[in-house]
Amino acid sequence: MPNTFTKARPEESRFYYSFISANFYNTATSGTIFVPLNGYIIEQAGDTTTGGEYIGLIAPYNGILVKVMIRSENSIRHTLKCELVTASDNTEVPATSVGEIENDFSGLGNALTDDTTYTYDFTGTLDSGVNTFSKGQVLAVRFEIGGSAFGDAYCMTVWKYDVTT
Repeated sequence: MPNTFTKARPEESRFYYSFISANFYNTATSGTIFVPLNGYIIEQAGDTTTGGEYIGLIAPYNGILVKVMIRSENSIRHTLKCELVTASDNTEVPATSVGEIENDFSGLGNALTDDTTYTYDFTGTLDSGVNTFSKGQVLAVRFEIGGSAFGDAYCMTVWKYDVTT
């Protein structure tokens, strides 16, 4: 194995990861919200025809959404669905659901406890399936909440890009 410390440049890799912290504040107890992936601090409510600049990012390469981690100041005691949504050319705001994971936190025994991190693991395959996107698409992460508000929320998204595309 070559010593990368003595080279002018480290060995190049086909895959690169991006970590996007998208913390936000939410008071809605039901409906759909988009996570502010671009650094805005308030989520975008519902499916809209405007406001994509608050919630989306352009995929620089083909890739996958690896996982979404969420931590709320409030306990979640209802269903909570996390989705990867995209917009291809000639579409302004991401609205096409590519993949989703839904969890039912109903009841006292199943609640997503406040101030505890929960992970939506989208990994399945690295080049096909419900977690893939293509270079040039606008990407967004959407939550559908069914009766509980996040309040202050920490959110981390992990993306994997194939830089050969």
